Amino acid sequence: MKKEMHDAKSHHKDSGIGLSCPQVSADKRGFILLPPSQWTKTGKDRYKDFLCFLNPRILKLSERTKLHWEGCLSFPKYFVPNCSEIMLVERAEWAMLEFFDEEGIKHCMSLGNMVGRVALHEMDHLEGVVMADRAKEVVKLSEIEGVEEFEKFVKANAKHLDLIDV
Repeated sequence: MKKEMHDAKSHHKDSGIGLSCPQVSADKRGFILLPPSQWTKTGKDRYKDFLCFLNPRILKLSERTKLHWEGCLSFPKYFVPNCSEIMLVERAEWAMLEFFDEEGIKHCMSLGNMVGRVALHEMDHLEGVVMADRAKEVVKLSEIEGVEEFEKFVKANAKHLDLIDV
């Protein structure tokens, strides 16, 4: 599975930080997630190291939730680097997952912030749920004209925009 997912992820060039088996028609229950240290890398080295979550299940979710803008490789026109549309999605602030790694070793891990959000996004794919099903709002970035309009959007949505500081 790791090779299948790596090959599929490589086709997406430098986009995305997670990918689930259903997105690449792999007949398995799992997903891969790039560790934050890889998020800003480009080229072939970007996908040489990623975390595998096989047969994951959610043990616990935080009661607190947070709205955040998301993109998805299943919806290329919604994917942020293409600058077309993004969706505002509400998710738990953190999740505790139980899963097996590619060696068959069982793990229990609490994931929060952006890593937790990506893991929950990928878990949704395993259940047949996509971010469009959870979207509170959809924004067409192409309709935001000029720097001034973009700055207004960022200012109005600052609480939903977590900038990754790497």
